[in-house]
Amino acid sequence: MVDSRDTFDTDILLDDLRASICDRKALIVVGTGVSVSATNNAEAASWTGLLKNGIDRCVGLRKADIEWADRNKKALESGELDELLSVAELITGRLGGEESPEFSRWLAETVGALRAHSGYTEVLEALKQLGAPLATTNYDGLLEEVTGLTPVHWQESAEVEKVIRGDTCGILHLHGYWNNPSSIVLGTRSYDRVRTDPHAQEVLRTLRMVNTLIFIGYGSGLSDPNFAGFLSWSRKALANSEYRHFRLARTSEVEAIQKQHPDDERIFVVPYGQSHNDLGPFLRDLVPSIAVQPNPGVPLSKIWNVPHDRNPDFTGREDEFTLIGDSLAAKTETAVLQHPNSVHAVHGLGGIGKTQLVVEYLSRHRDEYDVVWWIRSEDPATRASDYAALASELGLPVSQETDQSRVVAAIKHWLESKQSRWVLVFDNAVKRDDLKPLLPEQGGHILITSRDRSWPGIKPIEIGLLEPGEAVNYLCRRLRMEEDESARNLAKELAYLPLALVQAASYIDERGWNITNYLEWYRKYAAELLDRGKPDDYPATVATTWDISFEAAKQNNPSAGHLLSLIAFMAPESIPEGLIKQNLTLLPSVITEAATSHPLWLDDAIIALRKYSLIEVSSRDQTLSVHRLVQVITRHRMDVEAKQAWVLAAVRVVNASFPNEAHEYPNWELARQLLPHAAEVLAHAEAVKVLHPEMGKLLNKMGRYQTARALFGEARALFERSKEVHEQTLGETHLDTVMDINDLGLVLHQLGDLAGAEDHHKRALEMRETALDPNHPDVATSLNNLASTLRNLGGTANLQEAEKLHRRAFKIWEFALGPNHPDVAMSLNNLAHTLQDLGGTTNLQETEELNRRALEIRESALGPNHPDVATSLNNLASTLRNLGGTAN
Repeated sequence: MVDSRDTFDTDILLDDLRASICDRKALIVVGTGVSVSATNNAEAASWTGLLKNGIDRCVGLRKADIEWADRNKKALESGELDELLSVAELITGRLGGEESPEFSRWLAETVGALRAHSGYTEVLEALKQLGAPLATTNYDGLLEEVTGLTPVHWQESAEVEKVIRGDTCGILHLHGYWNNPSSIVLGTRSYDRVRTDPHAQEVLRTLRMVNTLIFIGYGSGLSDPNFAGFLSWSRKALANSEYRHFRLARTSEVEAIQKQHPDDERIFVVPYGQSHNDLGPFLRDLVPSIAVQPNPGVPLSKIWNVPHDRNPDFTGREDEFTLIGDSLAAKTETAVLQHPNSVHAVHGLGGIGKTQLVVEYLSRHRDEYDVVWWIRSEDPATRASDYAALASELGLPVSQETDQSRVVAAIKHWLESKQSRWVLVFDNAVKRDDLKPLLPEQGGHILITSRDRSWPGIKPIEIGLLEPGEAVNYLCRRLRMEEDESARNLAKELAYLPLALVQAASYIDERGWNITNYLEWYRKYAAELLDRGKPDDYPATVATTWDISFEAAKQNNPSAGHLLSLIAFMAPESIPEGLIKQNLTLLPSVITEAATSHPLWLDDAIIALRKYSLIEVSSRDQTLSVHRLVQVITRHRMDVEAKQAWVLAAVRVVNASFPNEAHEYPNWELARQLLPHAAEVLAHAEAVKVLHPEMGKLLNKMGRYQTARALFGEARALFERSKEVHEQTLGETHLDTVMDINDLGLVLHQLGDLAGAEDHHKRALEMRETALDPNHPDVATSLNNLASTLRNLGGTANLQEAEKLHRRAFKIWEFALGPNHPDVAMSLNNLAHTLQDLGGTTNLQETEELNRRALEIRESALGPNHPDVATSLNNLASTLRNLGGTAN
């Protein structure tokens, strides 16, 4: 049959569209129209608006003039794809290229700053409710804001495949995400790169797994280069597809837009209504709503022993419900042992809500089963007793004297003969071997809840934390209150852990408090409160719940407890494994001894903690993550001496990994990754009254990194604290203390406090001259820094003094480093600046000589294309201009 889109019935297309979503065979691709609407027409939400902003920024940064801006804005108005891409390429270049800080900052302050306006999120929320994987050619995070999912960009091809397959949840950014500038597909060169990039080709291959693409928010059509570029990129994937793909458009635009798509694209345009306001309702209508309550006309289960009441305040978890339902429905009549995926293990951290999720699922689907049987599975005796009790409910001819194996066989035979009208729940199971004799070999449904994620051959369903909105909604429903800032703050403090939320609500009820009261106490006594307020329908508090997991992990591997003690003092997210592996000699003896005796000790410890969901592991970047409340309880279980020992170990490993030259650009990425951990370990060190020189060293490195990022206020506070630590631990004249004084002077200079900078540099110079050889390079550094401050203070006397200091610094560097070292060129450059400020023909002539020599050194040492060579060329040209004369 030939598809003729001129004659296709819209109802047929809608049926196909709905079927592709319901069957989970669709990928929704979101365009700029959605972002424009959600932000109420923010400039950076549209592609051309972003480029206009980029043009204005180039002018504001003096990287372009008004004439250039006018010319390129006219090019944007043309709507020609090549013109738009060329303008984008020019903006990228003027901002320094994709790797430059200025380009990154521009993205952060435009698309990175976009937020959905209240009352304009209907389409975003409808997209979330569809349940299909979401992709976008936009660079912003609006979809992430509403859905709570994480961004995955096209360079992460393995993660892209996981999202499309449904193994993980995320938003696919097909043209890059704002906080990863190298992934941004914007100008001509980046589009050309995508055509040959191996990551892009891998994404194309992955797209072929998708039956149907649905384009939403592309009303601007081919004038949006992101859409046109994506079509060009994906045409290879869509070629000769047997499936239809869809593009939604206003009714009045359908005919014109359909002409943009040749037959080989297999894209059919479907109307959603007369205006953009019709898009949200249209999307919500694509998938029929799922009834939450059982059909009152259908009899309830004949046999039901679920020991937990349904929670009237249950919130969220719709994705998990869908996953459980789809998995069970797909394996209704298959053999358990031949098809292990017919048994499903719901696993996750203690207190994450596994049991309550299963209770809610069974309550919603109660009418679908004749038998719902709950088996408490942690203890062997209870497990056997609960399972055997089913026999009498089924009316089987067994008695108390009947052999246990015959009872099990009779139950299994009955269940296997009834096929799919039953479900067994093995709650809080420990391992598969305990359950294997009890599992029927065919039919029915089996759900297992467990803290242990290791269930070989069984379909895992991992339960994560609640979404922020779900957590807040639960608190408000449970406490019968309107949503406010206090509820949002408490949910965040409790890191969206269901049991912690339930426990907090119970304690608030018991005390007759409001959330603000509880928050005040929680921020002082977090661990103690996590040990109180046990919910009515749960056997333990958060603290005691995790004690069981802690002990199980330590029994599995003693080093697991040591590893958890170490990372309890770091930031909870993205802890590099290398941080620990590369600094074993700095750790307590219990770890170094284990590492010496067993080279895989860290891997074994990680496996033990992950087994009980106490940590998460990212194989992509080799990092660990731990729930914030797990850290709270771990620290709370330590005595003061243990806390001090482990926090000092954490300070040492972070300090050892934090780059010494954190201010140099190649080290920025590592410094950025370690900064949260540095801040966390230092805060804990101060809380438990640990004072050590390595704390000062770490503070100084952090200050240098913040200085390089021009965050001078933060850098100043770090240097001041570093100086305090070094003074208290090493003394006021120690060279590490002098380094802090020097760095404080540099920051004060940048902050405009030249008098303060002068004072600090004079003190640093005096202390270095006392402690070091007069020709030591650090003395030259202080001479140079003081001279630069005096030059900026201005006045003949200051300039003359600056000249003397620069000349002395130059002689030291030349003597210590040799005449052709880049630092010598830097010294020549600084002396030349001062002489030029002093003026006079003699000084200008010497300035020319100094700049020529600096240029010669830099060209020889750094190569002709180094930025410092360009600086010297510019300085020499400026001097020649000041000297005057036609030849110059």
